[in-house]
Amino acid sequence: MININYGRNKELLDACKPLSEYSRFVNEVVKNQEARDELGRAIDAAPDAMPDDFELKEFLLDNRAEVKQMCIT
Repeated sequence: MININYGRNKELLDACKPLSEYSRFVNEVVKNQEARDELGRAIDAAPDAMPDDFELKEFLLDNRAEVKQMCIT
């Protein structure tokens, strides 16, 4: 099993930008949930916090409803 949590396995995440961005997105959702105490709002806010040069940002924003549903289920 490989830990892809943000801040872990730096070598792997540095080698795969989409995986690194996904890891950061999930980390942002977790941080937001701790601050907001509501998963739906935490997921909604996470893509907005990602840097503009992230390749996944546009996809996450364009498919916000689907991303939210996937994360909740």
